[in-house]
Amino acid sequence: MSQIQTSDTLILEITSSGKVGLGALLRAMFTAGWYNLKMMAIDWFVIFTVIVQPLLFAFLAVFLLKGKGAEFPLISIVVGSGMVGIWGGLLFSSAFNLEGERWIGSLEYIVASPTPLGPVITAKTASNVLTSFVSMSACYALAAALLRVPITIANIPAFLLAVLVALASLLCFGMLLAPLFAVNLMMTSWANALEFPVYILGGFLFPISLLPGWTNPLSYILAPYWACRAMRAAATGGEGMWAEISLSIAVMAILSAVYVILSFWLFRVVLRRLRERALLGMQ
Repeated sequence: MSQIQTSDTLILEITSSGKVGLGALLRAMFTAGWYNLKMMAIDWFVIFTVIVQPLLFAFLAVFLLKGKGAEFPLISIVVGSGMVGIWGGLLFSSAFNLEGERWIGSLEYIVASPTPLGPVITAKTASNVLTSFVSMSACYALAAALLRVPITIANIPAFLLAVLVALASLLCFGMLLAPLFAVNLMMTSWANALEFPVYILGGFLFPISLLPGWTNPLSYILAPYWACRAMRAAATGGEGMWAEISLSIAVMAILSAVYVILSFWLFRVVLRRLRERALLGMQ
């Protein structure tokens, strides 16, 4: 076991096989996630996407549906609005996880360092998901305060369970997005185009049963759809609540496994293409 002293005084423990020690890997992941959190905290685009925009959606939806009665439970609208912030933050942050490193000229150093690229991006994605969770909580609080909507959750333990599983599934989904956008450099221009389709296919503000039937399979392969479905079931309660939550959690577990497998493969593809085409630096 040997040690390497870097310029920022971080000690990297290198084993005899040339791999990074577990302690050094965890420290590198924590540093990457913490730095990403601080960067997002001062980014006005992120603040608008994860806090202001969901509140605007909630305000418009509650204003339109407030007098519709039990057919339109307002807590469902608030949950869906929170998912708007989660998806917006996850999409834009995860899509530019790799591209952002290229823009500031640090991707070459990350790839050349003993720490693998995958764990670094995982830590950054985890911080994105954490920020999205904060945005969801802020949306609930602001909706209750400004829109005078009672935030009544039918089953709090079930809701917390749904939130935890949803965040884990969204972390895996974000891990898929980061290399997917980096495979083709032109795909980053599609980030804006993907925002609203997932709002619709995810059933955030209205049920997907209102959509054409051929679009339903697209919803079923999206973790945000099942996350919203689980949280909405726990928030509204009802006789079939646990069956709905169990189904959503099971599907999210399967989708998460698929996302992780695909992300591992895509990371290898990305690294090979970036090295072969000399695209590690800014184009």
